[in-house]
Amino acid sequence: MTDINKGGEIDVSIVFLLFNGLSDHFEETLKMVKSQKTDREIEIIAIDSGSADGTVDFVKKDKDIKLYQIPNSEFGHGKTRQMGVELAKGKYVVFLTQDATPVDEFWLERLIEKIESDEKIKAVCSRIIPREDALAIRKYGILGEWSASKEDFVIEDFNLGDFRNHDISTLYDRNFLLENGFENVPFGEDVLIAKKILSKGGKMAFASKSVVYHSHDYTIKKTFKRNLIDGEFNRQYLNKSTVDSLFKLFGFTFKSLKRDFIFLMRDKEVNLIDKIKNILYSPIIHFAEMSGQYKGNKK
Repeated sequence: MTDINKGGEIDVSIVFLLFNGLSDHFEETLKMVKSQKTDREIEIIAIDSGSADGTVDFVKKDKDIKLYQIPNSEFGHGKTRQMGVELAKGKYVVFLTQDATPVDEFWLERLIEKIESDEKIKAVCSRIIPREDALAIRKYGILGEWSASKEDFVIEDFNLGDFRNHDISTLYDRNFLLENGFENVPFGEDVLIAKKILSKGGKMAFASKSVVYHSHDYTIKKTFKRNLIDGEFNRQYLNKSTVDSLFKLFGFTFKSLKRDFIFLMRDKEVNLIDKIKNILYSPIIHFAEMSGQYKGNKK
């Protein structure tokens, strides 16, 4: 069973960046973290940025968690993660979002096994699968991403520009992060650190047997805003256009709608009423996605 903060040399630091975690699966996620079967000694660090739903009081009562609090105005995806790196004591540091719940008791050990298989590997991502209650078309989107792959892979060629990484559930070599560090950016810190790793001769890996549940049924407004930020990030930091024309905006929207329709017709677990709801919602949500990307690319 997992040893947490027992006083010995720490092997793994698990860092949570919390904001209203009790309203977003944190209690369930923490329970699964504590159930991990591993001989490694673990510490759990939580950096809370202004929760107002009882999360802070909940964490304070847990002797296994080292709590740090910052104002919400001080939070940044890059700089707050780097704060976690500085606070951590483990050889490895894992960033796990409050709503990314490990599927089983071997989530952590599968990540460690992968990074220890090659000294050049500096980061390992988990596989992501949607929650059972996720909207059907949202499930199809998640399962179509590289992060839902059932096969392991390793990336080592910087020139290919393949910076696949996410910070939903990822284990890093802490020394690398101490020497190089996350960029102080509002979004995309995971892609930029992957770019650093590859540019310095390191490798990125994906552990398909380390699995977490993670999905959001975002509102139309939030979907647009998230894609706007993503489009801006791709343009500004990667010199990459995702949806840079109206032709692509409508073309990608139609392509996503077509995919949803095909999957819905084949999905026997979705009843007729829900299929109709998903078909009606699909063009709206995908248009919001592509519109956000288009506007972000054009700024």
